[in-house]
Amino acid sequence: MGMSSPRIEEVALELGGPGAGPSGVAAAHWLGLTSQVPATYVTSVPRRVPKPWGRIRFTQRPVERLIRSLTPSEVAVLEVLRDGPSVVEFGWVRFTDVVEQLATAGTIRVDVLDRQVRDEPHRAARARWADVRQALFEDVSAA
Repeated sequence: MGMSSPRIEEVALELGGPGAGPSGVAAAHWLGLTSQVPATYVTSVPRRVPKPWGRIRFTQRPVERLIRSLTPSEVAVLEVLRDGPSVVEFGWVRFTDVVEQLATAGTIRVDVLDRQVRDEPHRAARARWADVRQALFEDVSAA
């Protein structure tokens, strides 16, 4: 029997290093927003892009993700914000629910994401984050 091979996301994150995380469909899958499993696992990295490795590809993102020590879940949130509803299988409202659950569990740091979003070059991601934050605060004030 022996030892099992590491999962593709574990290999991708190890190769990507600190501040790396899933991107595209892989990010949506990481957050439970799609049942699709990507044939090619795309990982965003806050540094020079490594060479592809097997079914793993890399895309470069801002170095502030490394400086702020973003976790893979925080990176996944940012990447879904970049891609928008096109990668979310269960509806965009579900994304806000997932962000709230992750924040409540302490899996993501909303204050760090607030600062990071300001440095993200993707305008639509910044606008989508503003909508998510507004929805989160509405939920808190309604309780």
